[in-house]
Amino acid sequence: MNVRSGFTLIELLVVILIVGILAAIGYPSYIRSMETSKANDSVGYLTMAGNADRMYAVDHNGAYVPAGQITDSCDSGGTCPKGNACDLVYCGYMPTDNYSEKPYTINIGNCATGAYCKSVATVNRCVGSSPCTNTSPYTSWGYNIDSNGVVTALNSSTPLPPQ
Repeated sequence: MNVRSGFTLIELLVVILIVGILAAIGYPSYIRSMETSKANDSVGYLTMAGNADRMYAVDHNGAYVPAGQITDSCDSGGTCPKGNACDLVYCGYMPTDNYSEKPYTINIGNCATGAYCKSVATVNRCVGSSPCTNTSPYTSWGYNIDSNGVVTALNSSTPLPPQ
């Protein structure tokens, strides 16, 4: 009696073909869900930054922090207030964090850098080296939060903000 052990080449090719088809179907869904989770995370930080800016203004006679970007340099500590966007971290309104590891940037204010603005924050998808990616069509999205706490998408390629 001749007992066959193992797989034939055709059987292996069929299995590889099936796995390839499943991967081709699943990869776009995976990318979309990853971008949606990054967008949800960015909206959380955006809301926190907008609320922090409003709390700062309440505690500092209506003066909001100057426009600028929240970066890792804000974690180095400093006196409160120092006169830049990092005051939100220096004064304890936002946590210290590895902001450079976020796949987006957090900007406070909507006027020229150094000028005092009403509470407005923006997050923008960053494109470039890690942790930023060039995954199309998700290379350019962002959100704004206005002084009333309403989050809006910057453009049509932006995933809808969570409700």
